[in-house]
Amino acid sequence: MKKVFCLALLFLLLLLNGCGALAEPPAIEDIAWRLGNIQDDGGRVVYFDPKNWQEGASESAEPLHMTCRAAKGKLTIENTDSGERYTGNYRLSDRSPDSFLYEITLNGAEGYAVSAMTTYADHSQSPTLIFRVGKYILNFTGGKIPAPAE
Repeated sequence: MKKVFCLALLFLLLLLNGCGALAEPPAIEDIAWRLGNIQDDGGRVVYFDPKNWQEGASESAEPLHMTCRAAKGKLTIENTDSGERYTGNYRLSDRSPDSFLYEITLNGAEGYAVSAMTTYADHSQSPTLIFRVGKYILNFTGGKIPAPAE
């Protein structure tokens, strides 16, 4: 009986996972990432890209344009206004059907990152990359992928 229950549960999990997913999660190397916002450890938005994200930005938040590129274990985040670069390394530490989890170092600070797909109310999706480094959370996005035709 226990074996039948486990098999039924496994089947249900596989069925639910297949029905809910619209797109595979993006690997960190697959996207040219653009900053959405940077939050402090209290969740307050302190920087944001006005072309890419504005929701919830406080009056004290400052505009900032940054990109992120990753290849072969190397990570580069660039302030496209000033040309300032932050470099580091990343290593895949775990993968699920919905996301990739990475251990990272960025300018000597250790942290982690996760890449996944964000699904919106209209069922469109966009790649999302979130870093947690020190006291900050950096949110990057890729291009939006339209909802599949029904």
